[in-house]
Amino acid sequence: MYFSLSLLTIHTLHIIVLEFDDTSGFVIFAENVSIPNFAFGWSDEKDTFAAGDIATIKVKILGNYEGEKYKYTFHPNITVNGKMGNSSLVSGVCLNFDGELSDWRISFVPIKVGLFNVLVTDEHFNVLDSSLHFQVTPGFDLVFNY
Repeated sequence: MYFSLSLLTIHTLHIIVLEFDDTSGFVIFAENVSIPNFAFGWSDEKDTFAAGDIATIKVKILGNYEGEKYKYTFHPNITVNGKMGNSSLVSGVCLNFDGELSDWRISFVPIKVGLFNVLVTDEHFNVLDSSLHFQVTPGFDLVFNY
């Protein structure tokens, strides 16, 4: 198994819903919603890329993700070697969270050669995962003969 656990504790979010009842006024409903944990791993266990390739991180949800019950959706930040999002190190950062939960992924294009560390964070879901490392080799040069 190639996923690393970002958190080992179960978090609970307390949701209070105010609803207006015509006969008695406001009714308060309280609900405890478990916050899932997340694990991250390289798609197909591939952690070496040529510059210009698409790197893909699979997102695994540990627990129930009840998106409609959270105030904020899961929307992590990606930091590579201390630079958040698109930078001189990676480009085209894309969060692919449409469709089935089992198909969630984060993709980006590495553009600089070297060894890098990825930090995945989301303050609303208490995610802080720095277990992903990847290597980038030189891309292919295109030779055009005119």
